[in-house]
Amino acid sequence: MLKVIKKYKLIILPLGVVLILDLSLLVMNFLISAQLEVASEHINTAGRQRMLSQKIMKDLVLIDFKLRRQEPYLEHKLELQESVHLFDQTLKAFLKGGEATSASGLTIYIDKQSGKTVKSILERTSSLWDPICYNLNRIINNDVYPDEIDDLIISSSEANLRLLALVNDLTNQLEIKAKQKTYLLRAVQTIVVIMILVAFTLSTLRLIRRERYYSKLTENSADILLGIDVFDGNVRFISASVEVLLQNNAQFYLGKPAVHLFSFRTENSLLAHLSYARKNRRLEQERCDVELIAKDGTIIQAEMIMTLSESLNGKSLELMADIRDISERKRSELALYDLAHKDILTGLPNRASFQIMAGNIIALAKQSKSNIALLFIDLDGFKLINDAYGHQAGDELLNQVARKIEGNLRTTDSVSRIGGDEFVILLDKATNRRDISVIANKIIESLSKEMPIGTNLCKISASIGIAIYPEHGNNIIELTRKADAAMYKVKASGKNGIAYA
Repeated sequence: MLKVIKKYKLIILPLGVVLILDLSLLVMNFLISAQLEVASEHINTAGRQRMLSQKIMKDLVLIDFKLRRQEPYLEHKLELQESVHLFDQTLKAFLKGGEATSASGLTIYIDKQSGKTVKSILERTSSLWDPICYNLNRIINNDVYPDEIDDLIISSSEANLRLLALVNDLTNQLEIKAKQKTYLLRAVQTIVVIMILVAFTLSTLRLIRRERYYSKLTENSADILLGIDVFDGNVRFISASVEVLLQNNAQFYLGKPAVHLFSFRTENSLLAHLSYARKNRRLEQERCDVELIAKDGTIIQAEMIMTLSESLNGKSLELMADIRDISERKRSELALYDLAHKDILTGLPNRASFQIMAGNIIALAKQSKSNIALLFIDLDGFKLINDAYGHQAGDELLNQVARKIEGNLRTTDSVSRIGGDEFVILLDKATNRRDISVIANKIIESLSKEMPIGTNLCKISASIGIAIYPEHGNNIIELTRKADAAMYKVKASGKNGIAYA
């Protein structure tokens, strides 16, 4: 997970910011709703003070009326007591902070009010209410007389008007404060929304730039970028560069088995890679050489670098491959190999290649307990032709000699030029001397015929020394030395013949 975050941090970070801001917006909406609800409750509770003030005056008048008619007034006295209690409790809660009964009858907590204007209104209301509250409680808690009630009604009427005005001012100020807080939260909310839009825009732009960047990479790259579904083996993605190399456009391969891109030999290798990835959820190897097949059937040598990409939920597994044309490199490698292992003039294996080949053949002969014959050939009369007609004629003669020798060998045999006019033949599974001699004499007969070199007819012969494994030696050095010695016997006895070690 951390690798994914590091890899795509330029995209994930803006998206993370968007997510955080979205959560902030949700919190902001909740705070605004809560603030509006609290403010509404406070405003309604403050507004109820007007009703309580008027109800107190009404209860006083009713008590006075009942007293004068000598009727029971306890019910109105209890209502007066409740109204006085609610008014006093609410006023103290606004002034000092504390619990109060809301207009809906619920117990709420009112924070101590701040702000000079609100505090001034509350203090003036309190100073006006305290003496009225004292007199009202005296009437509530003691027996009362009509004259006493009359005096209180007269003194409270004027105070009640001022109380109503102050309560109206308090309600208005609470509404103003609620609006200010709401406006502030709305402003913050707007800023958060703008930040979300900016972060989302940045993230989108980065995605677009990233997409364009990788599109240009795939379009301008000579490599084929390939995505293969590990489970069904079908092509899920392929870059447009495939058309340049294989002459089919990308659409031709999409959704089809990936083996359509490769030769038969590579097809089996690819299927093995996919099978291993399915079973082990990893690659057996990350690099291999493959053969691509073009529309016209041309085989193209390529190198495939592979990685395995797994989805976060683990349900999707894709083999991502970068396929690069290495035909030129292969040709260069082959040319270097030829320089190191082949005779430039005749195209035959050189001395180094002969040593390797002979060692392998002897090792196989040891396992199968079979015989090998080594024929050491030295041309007779080559130096005279080379001196008489020049090196170019000598080179042409050596080429013709190489072809004539090859024409007299079996498919299991091989010939190498180890230097100058010396050739070495390895006869695999040489069962007896008669068969070996037949091949050697055919070569002598073929080389003894005149060969056209430019405008001249040239005639040479060959001296051949023969050594047999394991009769004459157990390694190539010993066999070569003995065959060379046998060849010199032929030279000494008149040339143009064969001799065994």
